[in-house]
This record gives sequence, C-alpha cells and structure tokens, in this order.
Amino acid sequence: MEWTAEKVAALAPNASTERRGKTLAQPSKWTKLGTNGAAIWGECRGTGSLPYLPQIDLTGPAFKCTCPARKVPCKHVLGLFFLYVDKHDFGTDNPPEWVSVWLSKRQPNKIEEAPKKTIEELEKAKNAKAKRWEKRLLLMASGIDELELWLKDLVRQGLANVSASDPVFWSSIAAKMMDAQLPRVSTILKEAGALVEEHPNWIEIVSSKMGELYLVVEAFKHREQLSESMQDELFNMLGRLTKKADVLEHQPKHLDKWLVIGQKEGIDIEGRTYRRTWLHGTTSHKNALVLDYAFGNTGFQQQYVVGTLLKGKLAYYPSNFGQRAVLGDFQVEALSPDLQLKSFLSVEDLLEHYAQCLNVSPWLSQFPALIENVIPYIQKDEHYLLVDQEQRVLPLKSVRAQAIYKMLAISGGQPITVFGEWLGQEFEPLSILVDHKMMLLS
Repeated sequence: MEWTAEKVAALAPNASTERRGKTLAQPSKWTKLGTNGAAIWGECRGTGSLPYLPQIDLTGPAFKCTCPARKVPCKHVLGLFFLYVDKHDFGTDNPPEWVSVWLSKRQPNKIEEAPKKTIEELEKAKNAKAKRWEKRLLLMASGIDELELWLKDLVRQGLANVSASDPVFWSSIAAKMMDAQLPRVSTILKEAGALVEEHPNWIEIVSSKMGELYLVVEAFKHREQLSESMQDELFNMLGRLTKKADVLEHQPKHLDKWLVIGQKEGIDIEGRTYRRTWLHGTTSHKNALVLDYAFGNTGFQQQYVVGTLLKGKLAYYPSNFGQRAVLGDFQVEALSPDLQLKSFLSVEDLLEHYAQCLNVSPWLSQFPALIENVIPYIQKDEHYLLVDQEQRVLPLKSVRAQAIYKMLAISGGQPITVFGEWLGQEFEPLSILVDHKMMLLS
C-alpha cells in the first residue's frame, strides 16, 4: 500500500493530535530514524532525558509508542508517519531490539497448537462443559420468566404511563438479566433507557425493541421446537460467546480481496470502546463485520483504513447469516478503478433483502447496506433523509452535522452512493463512494 499524508491523517484520533503530529514531522525533532521496508521507527526528542520511541508496522498499520498518551496513534507516531510519507531519508537498517521484540509479537491471529489430549481427557472436558451449560440454562430460564412478566406489565400500563424516563426503571431489570446470564438482553434494556433520554421518537423505537425482546421470550420457551441452527441464533443473541481462536480454527475460510468499506468507533452502553469495521468481498460480494474492543491505553491491535483493499482469508462466526468475522493475515492490494461492488438500487430493494435475512436470523442488530442513487435531504424540523429515485425515503439516525453536510456538499442535489448500517427503523451513513473510492463521513 502506498501511504499518503491524507491516509495518515485519517488514522488520527482527533484533529488536535493530527496537528501536533504534523509539528513533529521535522527531522530536527528526531535523533534517529530507521526502516527495514516493512516497519519504521525513530527516537523523538521529548521534555525529559529519554526520547520517545514510536514504531510503526506498515503492513497493518499498527503502532506503539513509549509516551503515556491515552489516544492512539499518538502525536509521535503521527509525526514519524508524516515524515515517512514526505519521503524524508530514513535509511535502511535492521530494527533495534525494542522494535524486533514488538514485531515478533505482532501475530494477533496465530493459534498456538495446544498439547493433544487423551480420549478420556476430551470426554471429561465435554461432560464438564455440558454440565456448565445445563446450569446456565436454568439461570437463563428464570431470567426469561421474569422478563416475560415485566414485558407484559409494561404492555398493560403502556410506555406512556410508566416511569420510562427514570433510569432506575431500566437499570433494575437490566441488572436482573445480567444475574441470569442474559448479557445481551441486559444491554438492550440499557440502550432502551438511553433512547428515552436522547431520541425524540423514542416511543416508536423502544416499542419495537420491546417487541424484539418478547420474540426472544417466546423463542426461548419453545426452543426445543426450533431447528438446531435457529437455537444457535437464539443463544448467540442471548450472549453465548464464541472464542476468536475457535472461529479461526473450526470455521470455513473465505479467500477474497476485501474492501474496507465503512467504519464506526464509539463507546457502548457498557462503557467499552469499540470499533466496527465493515469489509466487502470484491469477488464473493459478501459483507463482513470485524468487531474490535480497546482496553485501557492499549488502543486497537490492528488498524484498518476505509478505502483500502486487503487480500486475505476470513472466517465467519457461526450464524445462519454470516456477518461478524475474523480476518486472518492479509496483504494490502492496489485499488483498481474498475472495482465492482454489490449495491442496492433502491430503498425497496434494500428493505426486501433485509426482510429475507430476518427470516434466517431474526435478531440482526445492524444490517450493512451500500445503496445507490439516493439524494440527502434535511427537513425543516432537522430530520435527515435519503430519498431514492422512486421517492422512497430512508430516515437517517442522528449523526454528526459534519457527516450530513459532507454528503450534501458532495451530492449537490445529485444522486450519490452511500454505505451504512440499516438499524431496522433508521439508517446510519458511515461512508460515501466518490470517484470509485470510499470516503469516511465522520
């Protein structure tokens, strides 16, 4: 991949860090610079006696620095990167030990081969796992019973007549669901409570979410009548976890050239820093979601830049509708101007396909969609819309004004192609196709 100043700037966590990084993009700020072709590193003068040591793996990119910055990449990493793309002389050298050690650990998806177990050990582990699952099922069943009573009481009183604006109303039932080992249900209830405070049309959206929870209740009560795959959908929705290593080891691999088509970062209702990166297979035309979490000051282990093309193998988590996935080792490929992407031609086309996917996976929380020939509008009451050529409307989720005005400026009243997430009642735009390249909106 050929790095440019624009692509480096897109990695910055905010505008101020980008500006500070550019001020460090001067050779006089650095005592040493080096590269081996796959990585770059340097020693940046600081206020203390010791220099800061930023390093960048260009194949990711991935980066690390000895400074205490909470947001990554820090200004030292950005300064080093800006120097590199400005063609300053780094010299070719073998990396020092502090770089070599870090690079040797840069194998996030490597699966260590566990020592082989005997048949007796395998059988014992299987039985222990089955007992744990039976115990959890009993807890889940008690939680589902309590949730059913709560939902029926809510319907009898009506959302307008309960204390929906009181955070305790939602947090108390959410805590009970967590105790019953129903973490996803707990999260949905917390999200509903937040919507009451934040969304002007909260009654309609929260009512829909409560309907989805009642579907969960009925599905759990009649789970023995569901197919095995639909039971898996149900338990995954309720919060059953699958380890990333198990996905890579046991699930089929899909080799393709994956376009990084959209991305969203934020902090979820549980206080976790997350990043959703959407990939689009240019041959298979499959979409894939790479979901990452950052903990503490470590930042995300791997960086993905919207608009880049990655060649590699991908494995989907078990599901009737393959969506969340793990991307193994990959190489960055050059973009072709005649790149073909699968898109929806109208709002009706999108909604019909969404309905078909709900038939096999009823609890889809985000549905990826690249839709053509839509024009962005702002209504007088500041409601944002996308309107297709048949005058069908996609209501937009409240997003930053920067994203809306960027779409309006690029559109100029003409149809555009937008990628985003359909959330069941609202569409959240994430990126836009401009001159055959994807551009992040916010």
